[in-house]
Amino acid sequence: MISVKGGGEWIPLGVAVDDRRGVVISMGILKDETAALLEGWLRGLAETVGAEAPVTDDADGFKRVADVLRLKHQVCRVPVTRNTLRIIGELAAQAQEAPDPVPARVAKTGEISWSIWRWWKR
Repeated sequence: MISVKGGGEWIPLGVAVDDRRGVVISMGILKDETAALLEGWLRGLAETVGAEAPVTDDADGFKRVADVLRLKHQVCRVPVTRNTLRIIGELAAQAQEAPDPVPARVAKTGEISWSIWRWWKR
């Protein structure tokens, strides 16, 4: 599933690709992204092509639908990696702007750990 912007609105599209041949086997505009609608769309596809394991983005709706349909489910690495890197960037920016002070106990532990490391490296 992807979203495209048309007429100023985001429109959800259902796209299914045969992973063995790289051919689009289904594409259509979806009314919404609810689990009920995804289930109907994926059920029809799975029955028609004999799908065993949809590979989808990391949306929770797909996981629930795959469970209901008793299909294996694989999450595509691309959106997971993109989302993870985005979150890391946001958190890094926040940490640089307003770093939390290190609690005294942790600071002391860090000093002890550093001393042990220097001793070990000798």
